[in-house]
Amino acid sequence: MKLKILTASFCSTLLIALIAPASADEFVTVKATIQSELVSLSVDKTTIDYGLVNYSSDENNPSFGVLPDVLNVTNNGNVAADIMVKGSNAVERGDNNKIWTLTAGPVAQNQFRHAVAQDGVNYVNLISNNYATLQPNVPASSLVSGLDMRFSAPLMGSNAGTFDTNVYFLAVKH
Repeated sequence: MKLKILTASFCSTLLIALIAPASADEFVTVKATIQSELVSLSVDKTTIDYGLVNYSSDENNPSFGVLPDVLNVTNNGNVAADIMVKGSNAVERGDNNKIWTLTAGPVAQNQFRHAVAQDGVNYVNLISNNYATLQPNVPASSLVSGLDMRFSAPLMGSNAGTFDTNVYFLAVKH
């Protein structure tokens, strides 16, 4: 009698094992690296000296296309960028009360114009409160070369002296 119980018990266990579905987990590991977008630029010069200029004159310094006196801007980022530019008012060295105001229009007494062009023809007038597009959609790691600066001096009777002004370049993701 013991043998029968054992056999019946074994058969039911085997039957359950055959009916139950087999399962096994398999997987593949997927790795992804996400690179942050980098928007960056560099300018190859920190100073441009126009030298001695006359009232009411237009000065191109550097002379268009003459190396090494041109500005070059590089998009150091890993995305395309619009290169923007703006200027600032000029302040006389040693006397912060003497100011020339930057204008995009005609020069006047104590007002000057500053502009930049890549081709020496199509100048972008700099203004002090907003950036203007200098070169749109510059590919990553690309150079905008041969930027020519033009300075238009104030009219006769303006403050005299050595004046400093800043030009700001900005890269914005395209």
